[in-house]
Amino acid sequence: MPTLQADSVVSYRQALTLGSVQGVTEFLPVSSSCHMLLANRLLFPNIPSDGASAIVRYIIWINLGTILVLLGYYRKDWLRIGRGLAGRDTDGLNLCIKLLCSLLASCVAVCIVKPLTSWLTIDQTSYTIMGCGLLLGGIAIFLMERFQKYAIRRPITLDTLARRQAIFIGLCQAFALCPGVSRSLSTILAGIFVGLTLSEAIHFSFLLGCITASAQVAVSTLSHFQQSLELLSLSALCGVLTAFVVGSCTIRFLFRLLQTKGLIPFGYYRIALGCLLLFMINTPA
Repeated sequence: MPTLQADSVVSYRQALTLGSVQGVTEFLPVSSSCHMLLANRLLFPNIPSDGASAIVRYIIWINLGTILVLLGYYRKDWLRIGRGLAGRDTDGLNLCIKLLCSLLASCVAVCIVKPLTSWLTIDQTSYTIMGCGLLLGGIAIFLMERFQKYAIRRPITLDTLARRQAIFIGLCQAFALCPGVSRSLSTILAGIFVGLTLSEAIHFSFLLGCITASAQVAVSTLSHFQQSLELLSLSALCGVLTAFVVGSCTIRFLFRLLQTKGLIPFGYYRIALGCLLLFMINTPA
């Protein structure tokens, strides 16, 4: 059984598999990082502990594919923001400020919370927490559905979203540090909580996620420049391309599904996968 060493080049099979998983799960509120780690453990169970950092760096590389999807899908918003920064679009400038407020709030929250999660490693304990994160996220979806049903208030849009509300959404993004929680789910639910409609909450979540993922790729690459270059190959580019193609299809599927079913299907999925993961982890071999 092949293994992924810290200094190895990822194979085409690994690239296609991880790129597909990233493309499918990045835009769904099911925790893409959780599925990426599970895919590695299921396909390559003999990965040594010193290969874990290589896996993380490669997953960050593959994020480029889904970042490109978001840049293309929301190109009108990025153009609005560009015109806003140039002083030609007030709404674009306001959207940019709100996204920056969310990003800065998220950075502050991560700096505070991350030391508390530094003990997490890729072992049985973290997979147990991952299962709990999936389970709790599914329950949160059902609770938010009930909250929406009984809450009486006027929905807000991205244009009427207050900066303090944007900061709250950014703070909630830090929950994604817990394995299995999902960055997109935490920001989507936070957006709904402050009054955004589901489609508007997803819109803001994906814009924020694009900036966050871009910053993560930049920081990781600059911090581990030599190690990151070792993973850059044709197979890695294949993974990025796969994530882009699959992600482009997934994001369109997501919005079609949301128009008819909302987040409920993902709630059922998260609870089922969380229970299955907890059962497998705690069942003797």
